[in-house]
Amino acid sequence: MQIADITDEFVWSEILCQIGKRLGCVLMMKQNAIFRQDLKAISPDMEIVGKLPQFSLSIVNRPELVAEQWKHLESCARDPFSNYVWVKAWYDAHRNSPDGSPVIISGTDQAHNPLFLLPLFRQKSGPFNILVRPGRTHSACSGGLFSQSCRQMINSRNGKKFWKSVFSHLSCSDALAIDGVREADVMNRNPLRHLPHINTDNPSFEMRLTGDWEKFYQSKITRKARSNVRRCKKRLSELGKLQFKTADTEEDRLAYMRVLLAQKAEQFTMRGIINPYTRPGITSFYQNLVAEAENNEVQPLLLTTLVLDEKPLAVIFGMIQKTEYHGLIMSMQEGPLARFSPWRILLHRTLQHLSEIGIRKIDFGVGEASYKEEWVDSEIVRYQVLAPLNLKGRVLVSGLKQASAIKALINGSGWAKEITRRVRWYSMKN
Repeated sequence: MQIADITDEFVWSEILCQIGKRLGCVLMMKQNAIFRQDLKAISPDMEIVGKLPQFSLSIVNRPELVAEQWKHLESCARDPFSNYVWVKAWYDAHRNSPDGSPVIISGTDQAHNPLFLLPLFRQKSGPFNILVRPGRTHSACSGGLFSQSCRQMINSRNGKKFWKSVFSHLSCSDALAIDGVREADVMNRNPLRHLPHINTDNPSFEMRLTGDWEKFYQSKITRKARSNVRRCKKRLSELGKLQFKTADTEEDRLAYMRVLLAQKAEQFTMRGIINPYTRPGITSFYQNLVAEAENNEVQPLLLTTLVLDEKPLAVIFGMIQKTEYHGLIMSMQEGPLARFSPWRILLHRTLQHLSEIGIRKIDFGVGEASYKEEWVDSEIVRYQVLAPLNLKGRVLVSGLKQASAIKALINGSGWAKEITRRVRWYSMKN
């Protein structure tokens, strides 16, 4: 048989397979049509898409409708980026976006107890509709919310079959692309591991805080680096009252957040780089995040600043999940005082504060930076779930996998990586 014949046979088999699936979906939709119409009359923002073995599945586009189940499942969360505060702030900031809409997949057992919740965002990219995680470019990881019983149920059975039954009920979506599934999540039997995934070749960096802070600090940072930090602190203290502060009220958190975004904008402008925080919905997302966090039982946001005579020189923003801290944004005031590295002074003092309040793991996020080399213990492999949901999605996923393979090849070559870095820098400046 010639290659052309094999290709034609494959294409036609795929078309027939898709036709069969569509017919099956049509029959199922007709069977539930009356029930769905009644449901829509009660709540137009929720759709029960059917009962599958051992659980019921629903699709929601407003987080408020499943807020109670969401808060119940947060006790099982391994990161803060699937939690209600983060996701609700993102959805609200992009509520009227023409290029996307919220998609929340919720599963309950026969007694209506929450089993799992997977918050997604249907993003339009050219001719494709892709399901991604909310705020994916502003955080390093996300693993969904799954109860212990749900983990056991999915992992003890055919996980691939489970997810196939779930996503077969989603219409108007071509592919699933969830980045930031950490290696630890895969090893801890996160149900997302049963979905097709690839290595992102873009690890995140972590550090464990252990024992007494002073002993830990001396073991991590060289004598020369510690001396340099003390010298910078002394020089700044000679210019005025130097203080480390944490934002303890909503008013303070909003004020620090505005300062942080303003300092980042100035930094990007000084370097001639496009500011990613000016994209639609991003500023309002961070402001919404502060407001949403005020309603949480445990405050998940931590904003710290170094001030000189009440003027912020640097700001650091991150989120706390149990005994883990996830660093997100760090900014510094440009100008003559920048030569004293106030951001480095603030980083050291923030890490000391985290140690004192019982934090044991620091997530520095993705991206290479010189300061991380001083602190980092390990690189955490990150995976990206790439699953086609229809024939068009297969084309997209195939292209994304090829692009990922090319990127991995470039990163493995020193000269190619340097050329790519310079091209990226030039494109950001223009």
